[in-house]
Amino acid sequence: MDATAPPATPLTETRPPSEPAAGNGNGEKKQPVFKVGPIPTDKNNAVSAAVWENEVNTGDCRTFTVHNVTVEARWRDVSGEWKSSKSFRGSQLYALIYCLQRASDWILAQRDPANQCPF
Repeated sequence: MDATAPPATPLTETRPPSEPAAGNGNGEKKQPVFKVGPIPTDKNNAVSAAVWENEVNTGDCRTFTVHNVTVEARWRDVSGEWKSSKSFRGSQLYALIYCLQRASDWILAQRDPANQCPF
C-alpha cells in the first residue's frame, strides 16, 4: 500500500442501490436517465434495462454520481395484460445481454476522467 495514498473513506448512498428512488422531490416519480427496450423476444415477451442515477456522499464531503441498472422481463397473460418479472427464459438471454451492453456503454460514456471517482 502506498504511504501517500489517502485513507479509505466510508461511502453513503441516499437509498439502497438495488431500488430506484421513489421520486424527484416534487411529487413526480423518478425516471431512468437511460432506457434500453423493450426488446421483443417473441410476440408475448420482451426484455428491457433501465439506468438510474444517484448521488453518493463520501465521508470527506465529496459527492459522486453513480449509476444503477435494473432489468425487467415483460410477458402478456391470457387476457392480454402485460405483466412484469425479474426472471428470464434462456431464449431471452441474447436480448438481455444486448440491453446490459447498451446500458454499460452509456454509463461508461458518462464518466469524466477528471472527476477521479473512487469506483
